[in-house]
Amino acid sequence: EGRVAAGEVVQRELKVAGIEFTPGLAGGTGILGFLPATEKNAKTVALRADMDALPILEETALPYASTNPGVMHACGHDGHTTILLGAARALKNETTRRNNILLMFQPAEEGGAGGRRMCEDGVLDGRIYPAKADVAYGLHGWPMGKEGVFGVKNGAMLAATDQFVVTLQSPGGHAAAPHLTADTIVAASQIVSALQTIASRNIIATEGFVLTVTYVNGGNALNVIPSKVEMGGTMRTLTPESREKGKQRFFEVVQGVGRSLGVDVSIEWETGYPVTFNDTWATDRYRRIAASVIGEKRMQEESAPVMGGEDFSF
Repeated sequence: EGRVAAGEVVQRELKVAGIEFTPGLAGGTGILGFLPATEKNAKTVALRADMDALPILEETALPYASTNPGVMHACGHDGHTTILLGAARALKNETTRRNNILLMFQPAEEGGAGGRRMCEDGVLDGRIYPAKADVAYGLHGWPMGKEGVFGVKNGAMLAATDQFVVTLQSPGGHAAAPHLTADTIVAASQIVSALQTIASRNIIATEGFVLTVTYVNGGNALNVIPSKVEMGGTMRTLTPESREKGKQRFFEVVQGVGRSLGVDVSIEWETGYPVTFNDTWATDRYRRIAASVIGEKRMQEESAPVMGGEDFSF
């Protein structure tokens, strides 16, 4: 819709549908809609959609492709937002509603923890509308799955996500005289290799653990050992034990290898999203109701968690 932001579209559509809402949440672009129950002593159900995009150029040529160069809904959040707006319209048109409905349109899922900001602003605890959430539901489009099939899993569904940046420093020197300095490139190479032993030798294989170095930057000449190398990446875990152990071993490995090779090491560690863990009661309820509506054949039990992360976990 030209260069109209997703939040503006959501507000416009909620107005058209006659649904009460509060904008300006989670730093400015979050929105909470509210549909009160028509019965007394009602429970409250919260439904969530994330709205943000990613810094990727869209080249799909689809009718709904991004009109903002260099930004696209590569993770399907435009679909999530559309689904929740459709649900809002349908629920608004119900003559009776057994539950209060909170419609959570959140920004900044892609690394900004907008879900946490929404919670801090009171979307679930009754501070904005007189309805404290009893249960919350979210969803995610899944392009690897079959069209029209709904996946579900009790327990851990998506991983906890932590990020790191490591900086290696030394005096640097001439490539022909490596004995006169500590080599940051060699140190970075050995650290990348050594980090792989955390998953293979320190974490129980059945717990689910991924540690990936995603970039290494350093040097710009063919005959110079650089004085600085920076590397970064992510750790994904499914249990508190593997998360704690993984972080501990990360620091030990990086600092130990750096020390052994004579380079100075600094580590920036960012604790990210918690594990997205599906509550048994809520998931079983969804499973029963969805199967009765769309049929058992379109329901798929997911056998294992996905190591991606989701700030719906907050």
